Parts: sequence; C-alpha cells; structure tokens
Amino acid sequence: KRGGETGRDDVHNLQQDTELARVRNLKKDTELAEMAEALRELSLQTAQKDAAMAQRDASMAQKDAELAEGEMQRSELAERVEGLEAQIQDFQRAEMAPMSVDTETAPTSVEMAPTLP
Repeated sequence: KRGGETGRDDVHNLQQDTELARVRNLKKDTELAEMAEALRELSLQTAQKDAAMAQRDASMAQKDAELAEGEMQRSELAERVEGLEAQIQDFQRAEMAPMSVDTETAPTSVEMAPTLP
C-alpha cells in the first residue's frame, strides 16, 4: 500500500471506531435512562403504597376512636341502668315494707268496725 491509502484507511478506521464508540455510549445512555425511569416508577409505586397504608392506618385509628367512644357511652349507660335498677329495688322494698303505725292517732278496732244496720 502506498502511504496515502494507509492514511485514508487509518482515518476510515478511526471514523468507524469513533462511530462505534458513539453508538455504544448512546446504547449505555439509553439503558441508564431506562433504568432511571424504572427506578422512578418503583419510587412512585412505593410512595402510593405508603400513602394507601397511611390512609388505612388513619381509617383504623378513626374506627378505634369511634369504638372507644361507643364503649365509653355503653359504660355510662350501664352505670345509669344500675342506678335506676337500685332505685326501683329501693322503691319496691319500700312498697312491701310494713307501714309503721302511729298508735296515738290510729283508729281503734271499734272505730274501724263497720256499722251494722
């Protein structure tokens, strides 16, 4: 080969090597960009799952608070019912207890006897 052809071949080979390196770099850049996009998507999905879990936790806390409120109301009602039952029993005992008679003002058996015609 003559010197000029060798120089042209070298230039041609250099151009091919440069183009090949450019293509490889573009391919790597594309792969990296795709991986970065996949990571962003995973991060978004994780954030959405975290938000859903936080929402569920808040909902459960609300239900727990409602249950606690209901239990407190039930407890207060149970106390009131017990108090009313005690009052009813006291009233029933008073109804069934023999009445005390004041002997000074009570009518005598003659006064209580029916008058015969």
